[in-house]
Parts: sequence; C-alpha cells; structure tokens
Amino acid sequence: MRVVTLNTWKGDGAYAARLTAMTEGLARLQADVVLLQEVFDAPSLGLHTGARLAEHLGLHAVHLPLRDKKRTVEGLHAESRSGLSVLSRHPIRDSLSIPLPSHAQDGERAALVTEITTPSGPLTVTNLHLTHLEEPDLRQRQLAAAQLVAKRAGTALIGGDFNAAIESFALEKSGWRDCRTEMGQAARSTLVGHPDGPCLDHLLWSGHGRTPKSWRIDLDRVTADGHPMVSDHCAVVVEMGD
Repeated sequence: MRVVTLNTWKGDGAYAARLTAMTEGLARLQADVVLLQEVFDAPSLGLHTGARLAEHLGLHAVHLPLRDKKRTVEGLHAESRSGLSVLSRHPIRDSLSIPLPSHAQDGERAALVTEITTPSGPLTVTNLHLTHLEEPDLRQRQLAAAQLVAKRAGTALIGGDFNAAIESFALEKSGWRDCRTEMGQAARSTLVGHPDGPCLDHLLWSGHGRTPKSWRIDLDRVTADGHPMVSDHCAVVVEMGD
C-alpha cells in the first residue's frame, strides 16, 4: 500500500500550472491513500484542489475546509479556505474532524480522521497540519490531541505537515513510530529548492499489520526559472507492507 502526504501550497504561485503538474505527478505515483494539506477552496472561482485531484485521479475523497481568508490566486481575489483532504483508492467508511489546540495569531487548526476499508483490513488515517508558530509546546499539544482519538482497530496512520523535525516530538512515549526513522533513513529536506532545509512532513504509524517498507520524497522538481513545479513542499511517499 502506497501512502503520499503533500502540502499543496494553497493557491500560491502559478496555481493552474501547478495543479496540472500535481495531478500528473500523483497519477504517476499511483498512491492508495493521499493526505493533502493547505487545500485551496475558493467556491466563487470554482476552485478546489482536493476535489479536482480526486475527480481526475478517480479516488474517493473527504474534505475539511478550514482557515477562512481572502486570498489571491493568479491575480484574482476571493474568499477562500485552506483545509485538508484525504483521497483513497478504497472506500472511506467514515470521517470526523478533531479540533486542535490553537493560538490567536495562527487561527483554526484541526485534524481530519478517516476510516478506510481496505482488502487487508481497516485503516485509520489522520491528516493534519500543525502550527508554524514557535509557541512553547503548541505543536506537541496539537499532535497529542490527534493521537488521543486516532487509534482504531487495525493499522493507524498520522501524517501531514508537522512544521518541525520529528525529533522534537516525544514519540517514544506515545505508542506511535515515524516511518522514516524506523527505516533508518537520515532526515531529508521536504522543502522544494532547499536541499539543506528541514524535514517537516512526516508519516507515523501504530497498530498491528502493515509496517513501512520504504520512505522517499517525490514531486520536488522546479521550473526553468527555479520555482516549484508542484508545490513548495515535496511529497513524502511511504510504502506500507503487510
């Protein structure tokens, strides 16, 4: 089973070209589950990154709109939201939103929990985007809030943009493990065009059954003038085996 997590960078940059490249890139990856953050949703413009990708990739989808704000996309101003989406090759049986601790300077934060029915058993996937603020312990409290309800029967995953190195979280006390470090791989930058940057995007797992078999980054290409072709974040691609 292939799982991909990607921060889609809202409507920034060359959005239409990026969305086309994102669709083509995810089609090539043939993921079974895709976790998307900063999902741009501007109803007045008929734009929704998650819905567009799900339609073109033929995947089941659930969306969580968050963080209302007037934004600009390719010169057009519109009321929009920056939320979360989970796309799945297998049916999504149920989903729920978990409010996360937040800060007035940051705004609304939540996690999207989905229960997916796969041929080899139930899979619970929690998608989140933790705060960018360096507020003491705020990210840790946000992750802990998600972990409280993220475990279900079978395999459970928590993934997304953590806005911090995984080593800053006390996973050894949580019952969750990081796929990259479990594979013995060194940290790699997940920011496009910044090879010496931080590793901010992660996938954690818990439970019995599936275990990580590989971890890598993808969709990290830049255009001829050095701009991100897909997003300012790379995609993290994890193969989970039985």
